[in-house]
Amino acid sequence: MEQLMQQLTGRPGEQAKTRRSKQALKQRMQPDLNCLLRWLGGGYAGFHLLPATLQQRAAAAANADDWTADVICRGVYPWEGDVSAAGTPSPAAATREQLITRLRAHTSELARTSEEVSLFEEERKHCLAFLQQRQAASQAACERTAQRSAALQVAGMAVP
Repeated sequence: MEQLMQQLTGRPGEQAKTRRSKQALKQRMQPDLNCLLRWLGGGYAGFHLLPATLQQRAAAAANADDWTADVICRGVYPWEGDVSAAGTPSPAAATREQLITRLRAHTSELARTSEEVSLFEEERKHCLAFLQQRQAASQAACERTAQRSAALQVAGMAVP
């Protein structure tokens, strides 16, 4: 139906734009999906502290083939199987969706914070290099002043 709507209402380059935007979405989603799968598979510190049932469910969810960018970009989410006959999502599905949203937000925040830390580290290195240069220049100026003072004293002139 979506393709028919695009064909009826879209301009000639519209489908290519849609395809490119979907590809860009997949590329942006892939790191989050990889992180989510690693998290679901127990690849983080403290996973062993969770209850055993939760560990098993997380591992089962990580092994599902539904966690791919292609499936999600088609609009099929892994939790859509939990939709009741009335068409409303179950509370568990909403909770999972909220958790995934929170996980994505935390992942983005972690990436942003990591980037800031690396920028601060670079700035610290630049500041240290600048201070070392200034210290070396000050030390050289002090040595030159001491040499001039010594030369003036040897020559018998008063040192100011």
